[in-house]
Amino acid sequence: MQQDADEYFRVWNPEQADPNHQEKPEELEQRKAAQDALSIQYYNLVTSIFQKSGRMCGHLCRLSPNEPMAQSLVRHEHYLAHRVNIQEGEKILDVGCGIGNPARSIARFTGANITGLNINAQQLRQARQLTQEAGLGYQVNFVEQNFLRMEDFAAETFDGAYAIESTCYAPDLVEVYSEIFRVLKPGARFGVYEALLTDKYDEANPVHREVKTNIERGGGLARIHTSAEAIAAMKAVGFEILAIDDLGARPDQIPWETQLSDPTLEKQGWLSFALLSVFFAARASPLVNRGLQAVVGKLEQLTLFPAGSQKVVDLVVTILDGMYRGGALGIFSPMFLIVARKPEA
Repeated sequence: MQQDADEYFRVWNPEQADPNHQEKPEELEQRKAAQDALSIQYYNLVTSIFQKSGRMCGHLCRLSPNEPMAQSLVRHEHYLAHRVNIQEGEKILDVGCGIGNPARSIARFTGANITGLNINAQQLRQARQLTQEAGLGYQVNFVEQNFLRMEDFAAETFDGAYAIESTCYAPDLVEVYSEIFRVLKPGARFGVYEALLTDKYDEANPVHREVKTNIERGGGLARIHTSAEAIAAMKAVGFEILAIDDLGARPDQIPWETQLSDPTLEKQGWLSFALLSVFFAARASPLVNRGLQAVVGKLEQLTLFPAGSQKVVDLVVTILDGMYRGGALGIFSPMFLIVARKPEA
């Protein structure tokens, strides 16, 4: 943990984390060059906390009254599978699969054969174990590979593809969309829940800049993309866009960002409730955050917590703050849906 934390914060140093910092072009280029390492280090650091808090999936979703959080997450995944029109027996690519929860869920729902792609070996070990325990090893498999260079896959391999809050880790969306386009068969669909800044984001607004910086630094991103950039990148690589729909902007009774402030939504037991309560309180109150950092730092010094724990807590509070405020302001969406099709030959 300590090595991952040190390397991560060497790239995302405190000076760059200041929203008033005048970023130099070389600083952004350094982060973009280090994006692969940043994302690996980030998920090495935070995956266990997400799991202990009950967030096995690692993604967000729309919420409905009286619907259990676990069901909301699955509904979100199944809706994407529906929009991509995934059919039984098809070969489908999950681009940036995490520990494989969406892949297993969509495989059960559709009967398709899912290949999960991930650059993080630690997450893939968990994904394979969980898939075997679920009895889905015959239907879901995983490949350790960079989604910018899918060297294991020939052109026109897959009948469809999807990505859930993962392609945001590409320094250049054209690069990752190009690779997805290449491995899809003609006529195949690609659906993505892109995590990005909406057209409401205003670079001249200091609060907006702070939110953006917190999402980037707290989320392992070299730079977060905009909705306009995502749409332009889809068109640039040759996709026909079938649908654009920011699900985060829907007038839902319970705004999606509520899941970043209400620990009672999870209903995953006392440990989940306790962890989420502490982190949500730290997000909302600088005083609580300072106290939490001090306690974790002391426990780290006493070797009761692993070295690097304080930095991990800082990351989690930072990303919660960025996403919650970004959602409340309408400048960030983790579910900007784009459905596209590779033209027929």
